[in-house]
Amino acid sequence: MVRSKTITIVVRKRVEAKIIISKYPTILEVFRGRPFNVKFSLKNVGELGCYATGKVIDHRGYEYSDSVTLLPGEEREISVSAIKIDVEGSYKWTIRAYLDTFKLQDEKTFTVVVKKPEGIKIVEYPKEKTVGLEEAVVFDVKVRNNYEEMKTVRLELVDHEGEVRKKEFPISPDTTVLKEFYHPKIGKEGTYTWTLRAVNVTDGKLEDSVTIKIIVKKPEKPKYTVTVDWSGFSKPPYVKAYVQSDISRRRDFLPITINTEGWLRVSEIVLTTRRPATEGYVWQIEQKKWVYSKSSYPPPDTPVSLITFRRYSVNLSYKSKKVSDTVLTLTGVSSNGSVTLEFSVKRFGRREVKGEIIESNETVRFRWKCPVCGKVNENVEDKDRLEALGWKVAEMCKKCDVQSYVYLR
Repeated sequence: MVRSKTITIVVRKRVEAKIIISKYPTILEVFRGRPFNVKFSLKNVGELGCYATGKVIDHRGYEYSDSVTLLPGEEREISVSAIKIDVEGSYKWTIRAYLDTFKLQDEKTFTVVVKKPEGIKIVEYPKEKTVGLEEAVVFDVKVRNNYEEMKTVRLELVDHEGEVRKKEFPISPDTTVLKEFYHPKIGKEGTYTWTLRAVNVTDGKLEDSVTIKIIVKKPEKPKYTVTVDWSGFSKPPYVKAYVQSDISRRRDFLPITINTEGWLRVSEIVLTTRRPATEGYVWQIEQKKWVYSKSSYPPPDTPVSLITFRRYSVNLSYKSKKVSDTVLTLTGVSSNGSVTLEFSVKRFGRREVKGEIIESNETVRFRWKCPVCGKVNENVEDKDRLEALGWKVAEMCKKCDVQSYVYLR
């Protein structure tokens, strides 16, 4: 008896990556004698992720390439820098797509047209800008001189009422210049179309013109949460400050969390401490004055920490920032965030300085420089007392009240 067996054969579709050139320029216009970039996109239309390479081959046989990793269905743009072409004309270039770096999967050709450098172009401007009813319109414009000669350019901004604002200036060859335009508040809700023109004053012709849409609407007033804290040392001491906003205010120990709809101010910074004298004293410059522990004056052997306010670190979005002494004012706050008071700490142990005798009779007049705050002090002591002390005397600085040993011999 012959027994039969059934064998099942499963045929599966081969899974692989497939790279195509999905986007590329059919005609690319460039200027004679200037480097340029060629941009194109590769797409993986296969079912497996892969490493792909795009190559550009110019009319001289030079190759420019870059590689990317592509997931199934993913498309990515590649930009390669090409060597300048010094002769005007039209040239056939090729783009090739490789799986990895060696397996050719797609190829396209395009034309590079090399022209004489010329033209004044507005290369960057806001196509649309939204402002509030009471808000001025301010924006930047970048204009480029593509000529090989210096040109005088006039930018003309024509608003919805036909009023023209002008800026005239020279631009060097192959150079881009940034200019700012300011327009007073419009004060009425609506959508307005403005025109921005670039005029070649040197040659007497209009070179470029674009339109800008200005949208004016009543601003919403969202509430933003801001936390004010400090860094640079650990407590104690403790930092106090007065934090104000357009809808709230608090005078308290930091950290303080406060809400605002637009502006924020931090002022009246104070350091306080309950440290015993054996642990040192805390000092700080506050609005050009010295603020310190009033418990006693630190003798020369007592450690002293000099804490100096350095700056405000602002981690939120805002329109303007002003710091006067140690008062911070922010306007146009438009995000949640934080404000950090940054301090630096310098520690002084036993303080001994060399003094300089100015006059010596029955009394001795001398001067010395405080090692903590840098003030040059003058003191007078009896000569007999100084001799009894071995010409070493403890003196207190008249600015910061820290004591140091002054050696006069």
